Amino acid sequence: MPRTVASKVHVPLPPREAWRLRCSFALEERIATLGKRTLTLLEEETACAGAPDEQRRRVVRCELAGDLIGGAVMGVKAKDLGSDIESTHFVHLYDEAHGAEFSVRMALRRINLTIAGRQWCLPESEASCFLCTRVYLEARLVGIGGLVEMQLERQMRASHAAFPEHAYAHRAKKCVAPQRPVARRQPSLDVVEVLPTLAEVKEEEEE
Repeated sequence: MPRTVASKVHVPLPPREAWRLRCSFALEERIATLGKRTLTLLEEETACAGAPDEQRRRVVRCELAGDLIGGAVMGVKAKDLGSDIESTHFVHLYDEAHGAEFSVRMALRRINLTIAGRQWCLPESEASCFLCTRVYLEARLVGIGGLVEMQLERQMRASHAAFPEHAYAHRAKKCVAPQRPVARRQPSLDVVEVLPTLAEVKEEEEE
C-alpha cells in the first residue's frame, strides 16, 4: 500500500549552514559509508551558476559495499540492490518552494520500488532550523510489499533523526583535520542509506 513518510527534525545550526551540509556530497558519502554503501557520481549539472537561484542536478549510483545479504536471498544478490538517485537542489535557497527533490530507481527492474520526495529547511531562529522531509514510497512486490514499505519507513525516520549528529561530526572532523582532495567525480540525499536488504525484510516477515 503506498504511503507518505513525513518528518521534521530539529537541527541546532543556522539554516544556511544546515542546508549547506545537507547538500554536501562529502557528508552524504560519509553517511553512506557508515551504512556500508558506496556512492559514485554519474552526472552533475549546474544551472544559473553564481546567481541567487543557482541549482544543481545530480545522479548518484548507490551500491552495497560487499555481500550484506549473506549470499543470494530470494534470487537476489547484493549487486542487484544497487540504485540510481537523481536529485536537484538550490544552492542558496532552501524554503519549501525551493526544496530539494529526489527519486530512486532500482538497478534491478523486477524490484518494483518507487521512492520520490522533497526536502527543505524551515528556519526557527538565526541559530537553528528544522529539516523537513516528505517521501512517497510504494513497493509493488507480491507477498512482501507491505513489509518492505514498513522497513523503509522505519529506516527513513531513523536516518532523518540522525542527520544532526552526522552534520556535527562532519563539521568537527573538517575543523580538526581537513580532508585531502580526492580525484573523483563528485554527487544527494540521505535516502541512499535507507534501502533495506531483503534479509531484513525476510526477518520482518518471519516475526
